[in-house]
Amino acid sequence: MSALGYTTGMRFQSGDLTADPIEGTPHGVVGEISHRFKAPHLLCLGTCAATSAFVGCLIVTTIQFFTIHGSELLGIHPYASGHGYWPETVSESVHNRNSPAGKIFFTFAGLMAAFLLLMSWYPYSLRNVYTGPKTIPGGMMYSTTFRQYVPTLGLIMLVGVSTYPAKQATDMGWGATLCVILHLVGAGMMFVGYMFTEFRCLEMCGMVNKEEGCNRYLSIEGTERKVRQTTVGCMSFCFLLFLCFQVCLYIPKSVVCCFDEWKQAGEWYDRTKPDNTTVSYVLQVAHVNNTASGIVLAFKMGSYFSECIAGIFLLLSHFSIYYFCEERQVVYGLSQLEMVYDDRDEDGDGVRDVDDIDCDYEFSEY
Repeated sequence: MSALGYTTGMRFQSGDLTADPIEGTPHGVVGEISHRFKAPHLLCLGTCAATSAFVGCLIVTTIQFFTIHGSELLGIHPYASGHGYWPETVSESVHNRNSPAGKIFFTFAGLMAAFLLLMSWYPYSLRNVYTGPKTIPGGMMYSTTFRQYVPTLGLIMLVGVSTYPAKQATDMGWGATLCVILHLVGAGMMFVGYMFTEFRCLEMCGMVNKEEGCNRYLSIEGTERKVRQTTVGCMSFCFLLFLCFQVCLYIPKSVVCCFDEWKQAGEWYDRTKPDNTTVSYVLQVAHVNNTASGIVLAFKMGSYFSECIAGIFLLLSHFSIYYFCEERQVVYGLSQLEMVYDDRDEDGDGVRDVDDIDCDYEFSEY
């Protein structure tokens, strides 16, 4: 192809993207790829990023549990329980953004995944999640709009507004408590919001997508229906299991054993210097003095893993939407998106327009 955009051996071909299909006159504007063909890959990339966040945090948390058995601040080596500290939730394990797990989660989930999922606009672009005129209860917005914004904004809240271990939140006052509440709202938006929209798509839990006139906007059948129902159903079960474990962690200490032991903010602790002198300090925030063991440790692990697995099934649900969507099957790279033609001003009027196009030229396709 020459710099001027025409060559020999290939005549200008008319088509859907030409202003005059008979004469083959090009459009005055450049065509573009439909967003329906961009959405699947953005959805897939966003889901992969979120998966990396969950898996990366799980790996870091597990390594720390088995390798860190004491407190450098309090000079405890090892804890009396003999175990490392295990967080109750994924959110607690990443509450310190400067920690390895916090950096992984913030980068992959808060930045990459949330950005890619919002930018994909997949609820509007993919046929297998588009619910047409269906609205949420109360009719405030379309279910499609709800799916686009609520779960992803919940993820951003989950990552951006850090939570704290319960003891630290109590010591840090109402500001920390407000952060915990907002964090829980974000988690509910992500899990429950997605659960509702997927139940709507798949007509689960009594939800029905009735026909609007002669149109039925969504009808998922066969293998896709089974796979998506399985993934969202397992996600819902694991999330409910997570809530049950959270309730169990509030059982009185007199009933179960053995909870984490904390030194409260304001308490004194001693540190021994290299010259064997002892110096006393005051704790600024609550700090673990001994870690949980026994049935309480089992409850904490159950809470953490049930939330983590619920997140994995949520992501598998997204992967299944990507895998079964018809838009990813389109070979859009072979589509005739624009025509490259000679841009010289043939009639000398100072404007490149249709009058300058001589259809006897032989043009090349871009």
